[in-house]
Amino acid sequence: MSAGVVTMSVSSAAHCVIKQRMACPSAMAEPNIKPRFRRGVFSAGAVLVAVGLTLSAVLAFARHHQKQAQIDRGTHIYNAECAGCHGTKLEGQPDWKHLNAAGRLPAPPLDGTGHGWRHSNAELFHMVKYSVLDQAGPDYQTNMPAFANKLSDDEIHSVLSFIRQQWPSGIQAAQSFLNPDHAGMPDHIDGDWRLPADCEEPVRGKNASSAVTSSVNATSDKPNLPQ
Repeated sequence: MSAGVVTMSVSSAAHCVIKQRMACPSAMAEPNIKPRFRRGVFSAGAVLVAVGLTLSAVLAFARHHQKQAQIDRGTHIYNAECAGCHGTKLEGQPDWKHLNAAGRLPAPPLDGTGHGWRHSNAELFHMVKYSVLDQAGPDYQTNMPAFANKLSDDEIHSVLSFIRQQWPSGIQAAQSFLNPDHAGMPDHIDGDWRLPADCEEPVRGKNASSAVTSSVNATSDKPNLPQ
């Protein structure tokens, strides 16, 4: 009987050992599943990142292309409509701060050395579309025409984009603070970070010899409009 008991005990023990060993392959299979799952997650994440970067690059290229197309369009409009008075290099007319013999102010430079940067985008748009007569008064004499009946709003925006693009980065940055959300802030450093010139407000009045030049407040948040 004892021998039988011993035999059964050995058999029972062997059965337990076998059952434990058979459980091992199932237990060992779990680590093999997790790495595959991780690799799948990482691969999906990498794909999403790559798609995001590609989409961002495409959108940035599209914005740059659209902006450049607007500037190119503005270049043609400027040469056709503005260069005759403001100069082919945006240099303006000589002695633009003082009344000429006809009692009118010469065309100011638009290259950043005049007072254009002291006006917001909305004010510049208004001056091109409606001239300055509604701001300066009915007695004010100017050669600046109103382009409301000649240029569309998009064409005016295009020519202004071309003009602002010719300004040094520092002047573009200074002018952008006059616009909502700092519109026009340069997204590049072109090596020419000159700050705006200490521009003087042009002399206005019927008698140029007795007129006194007034200085523009360089710290003013809002540029002086024609009187």
